[in-house]
Amino acid sequence: MAGSRASKVLFVHGAHLAGWCWLLVMDHLARLGIESRAIDLPLTGYADDVESVRAAIGATRSWASVPSSYVVCADDRAVRPEAQRERAALVGITVELDTDHSPFFSGAGALADFIADRHRAMAVS
Repeated sequence: MAGSRASKVLFVHGAHLAGWCWLLVMDHLARLGIESRAIDLPLTGYADDVESVRAAIGATRSWASVPSSYVVCADDRAVRPEAQRERAALVGITVELDTDHSPFFSGAGALADFIADRHRAMAVS
């Protein structure tokens, strides 16, 4: 997710999915007045996926230079929540939601609220 005063929220999907998986969350954000978009990764290799994200961001900087957040999915049965918490510790802002591996389906409203709060906080910083 990337946001600033004049930016949109950018969604990047995981493996075996596409940008459509974010539609419920994007609808929630639109109702809150926040623009967003999702990209489709080519899934032809890591370098191609990274290039797609960089192109969507409009820069060649690393993802770490773009404000990011981590959502820990507490009921995830695909990726252990403990492992998620370890990764989340590397990111500035995290939230833990009682969702499964697909929070964009099982917790779209709560996820959109978190994203909206982060986006608003970015706009005033």
